[in-house]
Parts: sequence; structure tokens; C-alpha cells
Amino acid sequence: MHRSSKVTRTAQLKLFQPTQVQPHWNQLPPGIRQSTLRLLARLLREHLAADRERGGFAESDHE
Repeated sequence: MHRSSKVTRTAQLKLFQPTQVQPHWNQLPPGIRQSTLRLLARLLREHLAADRERGGFAESDHE
């Protein structure tokens, strides 16, 4: 069987579009930065507390 040399193009799905540019920290509103820092500090404290409960590392192990 002879195949046609004509190539047909199909529409490519938009699965791998470039991601949006992330804003720089300094471009975020002050309220968002403050909320983010509070949340990050809370997550770090909770993580440290969970490690201590499991008998994990002490604070001096990080220095």
C-alpha cells in the first residue's frame, strides 16, 4: 500500500503551556507577606513539635 506523502496537521492539546510567572516577594502586598510569614512560622513550629514528640532531633542539632 502506498501512503500519501501529504502530512496532515492536527491541533495540539494545550497540556504543556508555560507556567505563569510567579510574583517576586517584594511585589506582594504587605498584608499577604505578613500572613505568609505567620503561616510559615506556624508550620515550622508544628513540624519541630512533631519531631520532638517522636523523639527526633533537638534544636541544637540544627546548628
